[in-house]
Amino acid sequence: SEITLARVMVTMANKASRDTSRRVSAARLRQAVNGEWGGGRRPFGFCGGPPQVGIGDPAGYVCRWHGGRDCLAGITRVEAEADVIADCAQRLLEGATLRSLAAELREKGMPTVTGVPWSAEGLRDILLRPRNAGFMVYDGKILQDVTAPWKPIIGPEVFFAVRDLLTDPSRRSGPGAAPRWVGTGIYRCGVCTPPGTEAGRPVTVQVTLGGRAPRYKCRQHNHLTRNQAHVDAAVFAHVVYALTHPRAFELLTEPAPEVDVEGLRAQRAAIGQRLKRILADELRGLETREYAREARREAAAMIAEIDEQLHANVGSDPLAPLVNAPDPVKAWRDAPLADKRVVIDRLMTVTILRTQRKGRGFDPATLHIEPKHALGTLTAA
Repeated sequence: SEITLARVMVTMANKASRDTSRRVSAARLRQAVNGEWGGGRRPFGFCGGPPQVGIGDPAGYVCRWHGGRDCLAGITRVEAEADVIADCAQRLLEGATLRSLAAELREKGMPTVTGVPWSAEGLRDILLRPRNAGFMVYDGKILQDVTAPWKPIIGPEVFFAVRDLLTDPSRRSGPGAAPRWVGTGIYRCGVCTPPGTEAGRPVTVQVTLGGRAPRYKCRQHNHLTRNQAHVDAAVFAHVVYALTHPRAFELLTEPAPEVDVEGLRAQRAAIGQRLKRILADELRGLETREYAREARREAAAMIAEIDEQLHANVGSDPLAPLVNAPDPVKAWRDAPLADKRVVIDRLMTVTILRTQRKGRGFDPATLHIEPKHALGTLTAA
């Protein structure tokens, strides 16, 4: 009888648990459909609401971000944090890396919600949130035709471009600290990858200290080292030459043509739905495996073409703030490290060669710079 009673109690407890889960799920769906915030830890970029009124004057218990009591938790924006999201999303599309952006936020002292230091993984999670674009989410899916009660931080196309970039299976990522030097992973080793070599993954250099002045060395071997300050100074001179050239406007990319964003999004969704039906028919034996495989390849190619059109109007040109600046030299000098790395990789291919000269001193001939533009290159005096 005790065993039977225990089994009955377990069954009733399981039923109560399922009922609670169903009620919570229904409440979450109702909140999402009605555009309500579901509560929990405040999301980065949005206010946590004014604190509860304690003992004493209620006017003293105000929001730490807005200084009042009329802000709403999870809905009212924190502009300083919203600017970080918008800036990181845009610069990520321009070519900056998550690690370099996270390192920059750590240096600026921008706090996170939990107080832990910024990391590439944490920044990635923040940039992948649909709420940044004003979308409501239920069960991990964006709800269509539901408007969030808060003002979006970034546009929908910027969010989708960032999501596609960060979730791309071919995107390479690895452990390690963010680069501290402009040439790490960009400058090439001239011994392993001579100038003019077509290589999918050329051998680059990294910086080593070893008790001496910082110097670039080959990542894979010890056959090449060069003083970091002299190399960077020479590269910077070529960058300034291009930015201050009378035809520097030619460095900017042509603006992308206007596209029907809504139409392309609908077409992309329709392709995905048709592909799902074909794969379902293949599982039921109504279509051959070869036909489903070919349909998958065709769908992937069509979606990639649509994404290219959608993303063409999203990312801005990282050279525009420098070329259009009143003082391009000062703008380049004040640019963050992540932006400098993007600009150098955009303008030129830098290869460090072995020196043929004996003795001390930096040999400019050991630096081969091949411009990726039509403005020519800086000639040595």
